[in-house]
Amino acid sequence: MKTTLFSTKWLIRLFKGASLATVAIAFQACYGAPRDFGMDQYIEGVVLSAEGQPVKDIYVTINNDTIQYTKSDEQGQFRFFVPRQEEYKITFADQQGNTMVERKDTTVEDRRRDIFITVTLDKE
Repeated sequence: MKTTLFSTKWLIRLFKGASLATVAIAFQACYGAPRDFGMDQYIEGVVLSAEGQPVKDIYVTINNDTIQYTKSDEQGQFRFFVPRQEEYKITFADQQGNTMVERKDTTVEDRRRDIFITVTLDKE
C-alpha cells in the first residue's frame, strides 16, 4: 500500500514540474528572453528618406559576433538587444527593390547606455 502512495506522489510532483517548465518555455517563446541589463545593449532608431519621411522595410543589420537583423516598421523605427561590445557595425539596405535609397554603413561606439540612431538615406 505504501508503494502505491509513494509512486502517486512522485507522479504528481513530476507532472507539476513538467507543467511549470512548459509554462516557462511558452512564456519565453511569446515574449522573448528577458533582457540582461549588464551584458546587453539596447539600440533603437529611425530610418528617414532624403525628404525626412519614415522609410519602412529597410533591413537594419548589426554585424557583431553573430549577425542580427530586423526591418524598419511603418514609422521607420527599428530596435535591437545585442550583446555588449566596444562598437557596433550597422548596415542599412533596401532589399525590397524600391530603388529609392542607397545602402549606408555606420559604426557606433558603446557608451554604456541605450543608443538611439537617426539615419537619413540618400536617393540612388
